[in-house]
Amino acid sequence: NTVVNHPTVQKTISSEVGYLLRAPKTNIRAVGYVTERRDATEVQRFFYEGAGSANSMIAYVLQNVDTRYTGLELAFDYKFTSSFSATAVAAVGQAFYLADPDATGYFENALDSSISEKAYFNNTYLGVGPQSAYTIGLNYRSKDYWYVNLNFSYFERAYVDPAAPRRTEQAVEGIEKGSDKWQAILNQEKLPAIFTVDLFASKSFLLSKSLKFLPRNTYLYINVGINNLLNNQNVATGGFENSRFDYEGTNVNKFASKYFYGFGRNYFINFSLKF
Repeated sequence: NTVVNHPTVQKTISSEVGYLLRAPKTNIRAVGYVTERRDATEVQRFFYEGAGSANSMIAYVLQNVDTRYTGLELAFDYKFTSSFSATAVAAVGQAFYLADPDATGYFENALDSSISEKAYFNNTYLGVGPQSAYTIGLNYRSKDYWYVNLNFSYFERAYVDPAAPRRTEQAVEGIEKGSDKWQAILNQEKLPAIFTVDLFASKSFLLSKSLKFLPRNTYLYINVGINNLLNNQNVATGGFENSRFDYEGTNVNKFASKYFYGFGRNYFINFSLKF
């Protein structure tokens, strides 16, 4: 199954408001935003197995696609001492469809035939990754020119991106509304929450202090980072419903959704020289 999106945006409306506080020990930043995308057009290409039609690749055109992105971002930093500080960050948003777009499909093996239907997207979420993210960080900066940062992060409310062909009248034709099968076809899958721990550290060395032949103020910087310290290898960061759908048997598992997974434990080491 192959899906290619070519969005054409007719109108975008956006607004944002923010608040910033700077104090000797405390920094606070808050931002709220709303963005709407109106009258967009998207083109998807995939293999179609519609009831009563020949198997064919299809160009599936979605028109009048309206979406809204809203959210609130908060950042808080507090210095307990000149060396030790803590940070807290939260980003809570919603990205969802505002209406049901019009869908038209053009068959590649029968150029004179097409299908027209409504895709029931209203109030479903876009598959843009976790829509809520929270991080608490502990930071220590030594007078001996080294630094360490430990972050605890929690991500939730990630949804599988909906596919239009399984959200039409044809997909649920003859199925009792509200039944388990009806729910299985139309309900949007929500991915499990994610918890990660990340560690970062750095150290600088004044090389010119001991190596006199070097230019004055020559520094060596070493930066080390370990992401996903707990080595959680079952982290689904996103995914999408398969555009190919079993119209005859209405088996949602015949063409299963596809998922994206984050890395397990990974690290980096960076050396830089300044002179």
